[in-house]
Amino acid sequence: MSDLIPLANKDGIQAVMGRDLHQFLEVRRDYTNWMKQMIGYGFTEGLDFELIKEKVAGHAGSPNLANTRHNHIISLDMAKEISMIQRTDKGKQARQYFIECEKKARAPKINGAELTRLELIQIAMNAETERLALEAKNEKLEEFQRNIHAGNGITLTDFSKKYFGDVPARKFFEHLYTNKYIIDQRGSHPTKYGSRRRGPDHGKPTAKGRQWLYSHDHGEYGGKRRLRTRVRPEREIDLRDQLMKDGLPINANALTSSGHFTQHTLDGRFQIDDAA
Repeated sequence: MSDLIPLANKDGIQAVMGRDLHQFLEVRRDYTNWMKQMIGYGFTEGLDFELIKEKVAGHAGSPNLANTRHNHIISLDMAKEISMIQRTDKGKQARQYFIECEKKARAPKINGAELTRLELIQIAMNAETERLALEAKNEKLEEFQRNIHAGNGITLTDFSKKYFGDVPARKFFEHLYTNKYIIDQRGSHPTKYGSRRRGPDHGKPTAKGRQWLYSHDHGEYGGKRRLRTRVRPEREIDLRDQLMKDGLPINANALTSSGHFTQHTLDGRFQIDDAA
C-alpha cells in the first residue's frame, strides 16, 4: 500500500491534498461541490483542513493563461472519515491506507539489540492496547455513519455531545425548551398518587423546531408506539449554527487536538430521558 495516495506535510503533521483523495476515490461529482458537502459533515477550517489556491495551466485555447483553482490540505483524521463516508471499496482502501500511515509515523525507531525481552513484551502489549482502542472507536464512528446514511439522523443527546459538550446536559435541553425547539410538558400531567409526570408530547419538536427536528419511530414497547426526537441529517449543520447564534458555546471537549488538526469523538453519550 506504499504511496497509494501522496501525503503532504503541514507543520510537521501528515496530511493529504483534497484533490488527490477525490481522484483516488473516483468520485463522479466535481471536486468543489463534493468537498463543500464533505466539510458540511462538521469539519472546521483551520483545524481539520486549510483552503489553498493553486495555479494551473490554461486551456487549449489560451495555453499561456494560468487559471486558479481551490484545493484543501486535510488532516489524516478528516481523510479517514471522508473515506468512510463514501461507503465504497475505494473508500475502505483509502481509510486503511491512512491508518497504516499513522501507525508508521507513530512507531518508535527501535534497535532490537538494545532492548531486553521485557521491554519487547511491553512494546507489543502497548501496540495491542492501541489497536483495541482504535477498533472500539471505529465501531462507534461506523454506527454514527450508518445512522446518517440510513436517513435517521442523530438524537439530540448525541448532537449536544458532538457540538455543545461544554454545556451541561440539563442546561442544553433547558435552552431547547425555553426557545421553543421542543415541547416542554414536565410535570403537566397529575397521577392518581398526587404527583405530576410528563405529558405524552414531552420532548417532541415544536412547530418552530420541526424544520431541524423530527419524531423518529423507535418501535413499540408495552403496547405503545415510542417516538424519539432526532435531528434531520440534512439540517444538522444548520441547527448547530442556529444554536450558536442563540449563544450556546461550541463544544471544545468533543475535539481531540493533534497539532493544527482535530478529530471528532463520539464517546460518553447519554440519553434524553436522563438529561431532561
